[in-house]
Amino acid sequence: MSGATSPIALSISCDGVYDHARWSEGPSGGSGETGYVILAYGVSSGTFNTTALANGATQSAVGIFLDAAETQPVVGGATFGWFAFQYESINNSTVGPRVPVGPQASISCPGGAVSIAGNTSIQGVINAHAAGTNYCLTGTFSGQTVTPHVGDIITCAFGAILDGGGSAANAFVGPSANVTIQNCIVQNYIPANQHGVIDFRTNGIAGLNTTLKNNEIRSNTGVGANFEGGSNIVANYIHDNNEEGYACGGSNVAMTDNHIYHNNPSSNVSFGWEAGSGKCWATVNMIFNYNEVDHNYGPGPWWDTMNQGFVVEYNSVHDNTAGGILVEVSYDGTVAYNNVQNNAVMTGNGNSS
Repeated sequence: MSGATSPIALSISCDGVYDHARWSEGPSGGSGETGYVILAYGVSSGTFNTTALANGATQSAVGIFLDAAETQPVVGGATFGWFAFQYESINNSTVGPRVPVGPQASISCPGGAVSIAGNTSIQGVINAHAAGTNYCLTGTFSGQTVTPHVGDIITCAFGAILDGGGSAANAFVGPSANVTIQNCIVQNYIPANQHGVIDFRTNGIAGLNTTLKNNEIRSNTGVGANFEGGSNIVANYIHDNNEEGYACGGSNVAMTDNHIYHNNPSSNVSFGWEAGSGKCWATVNMIFNYNEVDHNYGPGPWWDTMNQGFVVEYNSVHDNTAGGILVEVSYDGTVAYNNVQNNAVMTGNGNSS
């Protein structure tokens, strides 16, 4: 390490047994410890030095000394048990979406796309064409549910809306794979909890490799978007959905550059069960990078059970009522370089604070 040391104030929640915390200027493992802090039971604070690295980041580690039996904390004990804390400063300009989110006027329908005007039956037109067709939607479509063919690409001209009218459950559903939906506004649908407005996952309607790009999914019940393995979820604005913004499972899902905001807005669904920004289960090699996740009533992004090999980097996660980033009964993941602040402002079931 190089450079001068500087203090960082940390709050540590102790469980009433492991209450001797020690700070270190070295990496986890014990080298370079330079002092210890005695913390009271409950929640206490300590100031810990961190050392500037050559690349401008800072690093430290916090842990506890235990007796030889590893049952009681003692000053200068035989065993050092690390909290595995690491702090690295990052430039805030590197976190969150790198591109404009939601529908964009600059996104146009591809040449040769089949045009579908407002309140025409989208399904009727799709049924009259082969799989893998490009479609261009213009205007407003009320109360429609669409089951695309394999490989269909559905682009909304800027301002086009699919409106469930408070009666239709889904806007788009599987089981077709390799479907792309982009630049659409999807609103006022009423799926049940754990079911998606755009749903390629539940109730036998799974479809792999879904691409959702630059959509605005807003003001629906249930889940904004529910998707399976191989899906690519990019630059969507997912907000004000009654339960949560997204849900997913499977291998090689990628969520990048999305804004996931203010879901479960009326706190109608318990975030101790499933609500807030979104939850994924049993994923393999999922990527969740460069998203902004904020002001959800519940936790930020949540990996719930049997997730393996996930990468969660360069996200801005802030002002969610429960924990910022939740990883539950999962392994071999990387969570790094995120800006996580002002979360867990409420206590209660489901709050990791």
